Amino acid sequence: RKENSKNNELNSDNNEFSSNNDELNSNNNEFNSNNDELNSNNNEFNPNNNEFNSNNNELNSNNNKLNSKNNKPNSDNNKLTLNNNDCDSNNYENDKL
Repeated sequence: RKENSKNNELNSDNNEFSSNNDELNSNNNEFNSNNDELNSNNNEFNPNNNEFNSNNNELNSNNNKLNSKNNKPNSDNNKLTLNNNDCDSNNYENDKL
């Protein structure tokens, strides 16, 4: 009798363990499924991101070319401003005379 009682208790514990194990397996399967979905979304995102980076690099390159072209007019404009300042200064001196 005592041995049967102990055996019943072990069976009960074992059933509880099996039930908990089933629940863990179910949660693990759900996790794996969610992980697969994330991996799939990530794989879809990566090519798009690579395309974006490529386009961005092209834009940066074009922007650098434009900046380079813009630097020459800016340089010329600075020279003109200096010449204009000299003229203003000369005009001021002439006005004093």
